[in-house]
Amino acid sequence: MLRRLMLWMLLMVALTPPGLAAAPTSMQVQVQQTPMRESPSFLGRVVTTVSYGDSLQLIQATRGWMQVRATDGTIGWLHESALTPKKVTLKSGAESVQTTADTREVALAGKGFSETVEKQYQAENQAIDFTWLDRMDTFAVPEQAKIDFLKQGGLQP
Repeated sequence: MLRRLMLWMLLMVALTPPGLAAAPTSMQVQVQQTPMRESPSFLGRVVTTVSYGDSLQLIQATRGWMQVRATDGTIGWLHESALTPKKVTLKSGAESVQTTADTREVALAGKGFSETVEKQYQAENQAIDFTWLDRMDTFAVPEQAKIDFLKQGGLQP
């Protein structure tokens, strides 16, 4: 009996796909705030919003999206760029949560654009008036308006 049990356990370990056992089951939100969506798409209906440091349980991952469960039981999809398997902690000190990166900033940083690069560009191009760019940064477009715009234009994300 013991021999049969040991053989069964060895077989289960051998048949486990590589990386499955090492896959993280807990993910942390690494951006200031991001919408959790009903489907793995930027056009998916928003089911809730999660914030920096929130701990989420990973259910599955596919094509750059992760299906997660929040502590309140809400299940939804987040783009992998908003998550990290590392423990995110809120620390007191010079920096506050207000200065963490939001999803827009993470996307820009991924393209090599940062606050330092922006300041350097402005210093090298002093004749350019950045007033409207700064003003555009304050505009907020509701999620539904974005979805409607894409649908009306027949666009795919």
